[in-house]
Amino acid sequence: MHTLLTFVLTVLGGTLVFVLGQLILKMVLEPSADLSKIMAEIKTAVIFYGNVESCIGDENLKAEARREFRKLASAIRYKADTIYLYSFVRSDCFYGFPEKNDLSTLSCLLIGVSNSIFDPPDNRNEKLDEICKLLGMNK
Repeated sequence: MHTLLTFVLTVLGGTLVFVLGQLILKMVLEPSADLSKIMAEIKTAVIFYGNVESCIGDENLKAEARREFRKLASAIRYKADTIYLYSFVRSDCFYGFPEKNDLSTLSCLLIGVSNSIFDPPDNRNEKLDEICKLLGMNK
């Protein structure tokens, strides 16, 4: 009887540890890694499309930049909302993400940049500077 009880408790304990590990992985770690990738994509897009206003006549590049900034704005909102325990994950011990309000601001700025691709660059450059500041990058 004692051996059977030990066996059952060991199996239940192992199952519980496995389930809890999978929950943490699927609800916290994977979405956090995805958000980190999206933030890296935003940094890349800011650098790559930062001079799009100087590409006079290249309407295809401007349209591509517009779509990319809009896509990243929606992706960052979506991913930030899928991370459970965001305040814990955003601490410096883990990923060091900005506050959720800053992510919303970042998304709005990306939409603003997307909407202003075909406009004069003055207002867009201010938005790009603010995006760089929120992401902690030097422009």
